[in-house]
Amino acid sequence: MEGNRNPAAALDALTHPATTKVGRFEVRELYLGTLAVLERIGSPLVDPDAPRTLLAWAETLYALTRPAPDCLRALAGGRDAYRNEAAAWADTVTNAEATALMAAAGAAMRRLKGANPAEDGPEEGVVDCPDPTAAGPTAGSPGV
Repeated sequence: MEGNRNPAAALDALTHPATTKVGRFEVRELYLGTLAVLERIGSPLVDPDAPRTLLAWAETLYALTRPAPDCLRALAGGRDAYRNEAAAWADTVTNAEATALMAAAGAAMRRLKGANPAEDGPEEGVVDCPDPTAAGPTAGSPGV
């Protein structure tokens, strides 16, 4: 690639704080450790073929609100242990908070893509904007 075609987007990505405050939560930027966790859980944020279920988003948002080593410790107990931990956390998250968290996750993905633009369109294996439903975005969904 001959260079970044959007230096403003790359600069935003490189200078953005490591976390974004979202109400009582902090959403972590998509650094290597977090991306590895998202890959391991098959998150719809990084896998365009992943199911877009509420549980999948609960697991994703759980991963985005804590350090990667904490998530990997939970995953060491197996996928069910991680899923149960994420579901217990999600049971404390309101719908409005979940919507705001998903919007922050989508913004973090756009910053990542801004710093690492693909030559010919979106990077393979990276979802542009989180969408919690299989049917696609609806009015009021993040990114709509």
